[in-house]
Amino acid sequence: MHKHYTNIMRFSTLMLSLLLLFTLSSCEQKISDVGSQFLRDTVFVGGSTIGDAALLKEMPLSKKTVNAGGRKYTMNYSSNNLFVGKNTDESLESWVVLRSPLIKDSLGTVKTISIVLPMRQYLYGDAANGEIDISVYTETGNKATDSAATLTRSDLSAMPVGSFQGTISKDSVPTITITLDSNVVPPMLKTSSLSFVIVPNSAMKTIRAFSSLDASFVSAFPTFKYTSKLANDSIMSFTRSPVYDYHIVSENYTVPMGMFYIRGGVSQRERFVLNTKLIREKLALDRYATINTANLQFAFDPALFRTSAVPTDTVPPVLVDITAPQTADSAQYRQAYGERDTKLPNVLNFQLRNLIETALRTGQDSIVLELRSGYEVRTFGAINVDVEDYNFVRWVLYGTSTADITKRPRFLITYSYLAK
Repeated sequence: MHKHYTNIMRFSTLMLSLLLLFTLSSCEQKISDVGSQFLRDTVFVGGSTIGDAALLKEMPLSKKTVNAGGRKYTMNYSSNNLFVGKNTDESLESWVVLRSPLIKDSLGTVKTISIVLPMRQYLYGDAANGEIDISVYTETGNKATDSAATLTRSDLSAMPVGSFQGTISKDSVPTITITLDSNVVPPMLKTSSLSFVIVPNSAMKTIRAFSSLDASFVSAFPTFKYTSKLANDSIMSFTRSPVYDYHIVSENYTVPMGMFYIRGGVSQRERFVLNTKLIREKLALDRYATINTANLQFAFDPALFRTSAVPTDTVPPVLVDITAPQTADSAQYRQAYGERDTKLPNVLNFQLRNLIETALRTGQDSIVLELRSGYEVRTFGAINVDVEDYNFVRWVLYGTSTADITKRPRFLITYSYLAK
């Protein structure tokens, strides 16, 4: 009985399999030739190098302040570093500004005050020179606001109110303490506009970094340390953070004829208007063309390149897409970091494939770009703005008017579309 049942099951399975095969074969799809006369059967692939003078229009841009939500801030306001020092060979100098907090009467009479600065591992300049020689001044004209773009010696007190001298290797990150003049400074602490400015002296040949209020750890914040005498003659010690802190960088660099330069710290940039209409018309590209590569090339002079030994400083420049150039510090998107050309070591390539393809699709006639030495998102108030406050890297590149036409910026593009 069991054997008979098994035979029936085998027969049923066989019949089901045959029925399934028949069904599948009867449903086989046939390729229709309807509309085939409208299909192109060939893809055209082309390439071009454009060095037309009308392709790029450039202008230098020195970004001392940023506009965040209608309010102006000094560009380095939200940096996680406080840079102080100088490099005489490059006429480069950085000062630190610390806005002092207002000390209430309930805290007694301040007897001593010190500035405590945690150091960060950074050295720009002569790597063998570990000397730090700085002085602290008070700012006398109420110019050290959160939007200060420049300060000069005439804005500072005639005499320093504190100083520090010492030798610290580039790999060491101690915390230094600067004791301020107890006769001069305490009476000033009741004012809300008191700012201290830290300035390098002539013996200092490098730029060093200290942590700011925007550093990752509260323990690394710069602080003011006080001792005060209370009404009962007891002595109290307490600390306060600066109201705000930042660094101001100045330089005096003359760029060679036909060249331009970009640099962090001072936010020296170069702005370009890329003529996408010229590309579209010159190559007869319609909105359906596919851009395979779109390299914007810049040649640079390696002999004029300057950087520190910090790894983040060795990152190539970045090309930023300015989506609303009519609005100050509007939306900005990092489009591409430069890549050294494999055959031309002193040439940087920036891949703009997506930007060019989007411009074709939307009929956009131009794109506004900025070449910068770095890119970091910082928060100013509640607004994010992209700046390059963390480095002093200098790139010197050949512009559109350089005498040697082989070193002028070039645009290399390859594209494809369905042949007509």
